[in-house]
Amino acid sequence: MKKREVTHGAPWWLRRVGTALAVCSLVYVAVRFLEYRADLAVALVPRAVWLAVPALALLYAAGGVLLACAWRDLLATNGERPGLRWSVGTYGLSQLAKYIPGNVFHFVSRQARGAADGLPHGVLGRSSLYELLSLAAAGAIIGLWALPLVDGRLGWLSTPHAGAAVVVLGLLAARVTAGARMARVLGAHLLILLFGAVVFLWLLSLLDALPDSAAWLSFCGAYTLAWLAGFATPGAPAGLGVRELVLLFLLRGDVQDEELLLAVTLARVISVLGDTLFFCAAAWAASGLSLKKALP
Repeated sequence: MKKREVTHGAPWWLRRVGTALAVCSLVYVAVRFLEYRADLAVALVPRAVWLAVPALALLYAAGGVLLACAWRDLLATNGERPGLRWSVGTYGLSQLAKYIPGNVFHFVSRQARGAADGLPHGVLGRSSLYELLSLAAAGAIIGLWALPLVDGRLGWLSTPHAGAAVVVLGLLAARVTAGARMARVLGAHLLILLFGAVVFLWLLSLLDALPDSAAWLSFCGAYTLAWLAGFATPGAPAGLGVRELVLLFLLRGDVQDEELLLAVTLARVISVLGDTLFFCAAAWAASGLSLKKALP
């Protein structure tokens, strides 16, 4: 693994770009959170949900660290391996920018911050591309569980054994075609998406909107497929609007629209709070730390 002495000859404006995007992200997230709060103020949300939101937000923030570790592995596939603290700091300070309309500014921020600390643009660009491909693959793998909602003849895909087999086969395919490190990255992305889907199921259950257990995997697949649609839609900040539309289509007749949209809004509140906590942790991790100090 290559260990370079990092020079600080990168243009000064690169770090300013990253900082500006972070500030814009905080403002946009604050506005979005106020909108969510207004929506939820008129809804009958069970007390148990509000009690669990902080804990779930903390878990979501911990998931951000897992994403940063996966990104560090992607940098390593291109010959660079910065320290864990630098990776978490850079990734977390950039992640809030996904809420800015355009759905690309977290990558722009990460590129600017990494380049300002001396990483080659090519390495940073390839790591972002690999991350996009891995997240899309993870979303597609879990999204297969939703096929029975479209075609009842594929009901076998929603059984636990078939669902687990799909995931295992996906990981094995990544291991064979791209190597152990990429399989580990895919595994991290699968865990993150599964966590989001399980939270969605839990919210539906508290709202008394979850059908029998036989449909749980299909619902997880539907939520992940909706996430994937939002993820792949240019211009949709964090998939806003797209996710709801896909879920309304896939779960029509299974869940009342009002309960479904309430669960999605609550899930967004948890993710926004979690990303904000991750941002704060990343700011602490990045404080006074340069890549030169962070190299192992």
